[in-house]
Amino acid sequence: KIIYLLLLTIFYQLLTITIYLVIILLTKQNITLNDFIKIIKEFISYTPPIYFIIFFTTFLSVIIKNSKLTITISTILLITSTSLSELFLSITWNFIEYTFLPYLDYTIFNNPQNITLINNIYHINLTQTNGIIILSTYSIIFLILSIIIFNRKDITN
Repeated sequence: KIIYLLLLTIFYQLLTITIYLVIILLTKQNITLNDFIKIIKEFISYTPPIYFIIFFTTFLSVIIKNSKLTITISTILLITSTSLSELFLSITWNFIEYTFLPYLDYTIFNNPQNITLINNIYHINLTQTNGIIILSTYSIIFLILSIIIFNRKDITN
């Protein structure tokens, strides 16, 4: 199932890039090679939250074994991640920058002034690079735990 989810995600990303490029061509906008490379880099940089949610949901499904509850928890986490991050920062839990919560919504990095303001107010270092590293680390951890727990439960049954 994990492989299918990953392949589906990669297919979705390629489809999105293709649609975006077709729109650019249909509107007859001039696009240079540098613009194209920038678009590809931007799409790739936005993928860590997607992969994290896939692995986190897989981890939950192995533990809970209830797909509706798993998807509900994942969706609630995704929707509330920014608010939870702001709440924890407001009560000076600065370690939040080392968790996955502030990085699940990458749109916070669309406005560099806002992210600089947040970093200065709370004395933290939220960056897209840190987000990629942290989300990738948590994704690997959740994937490994999912495999270990699944194999243990599968063998005992």
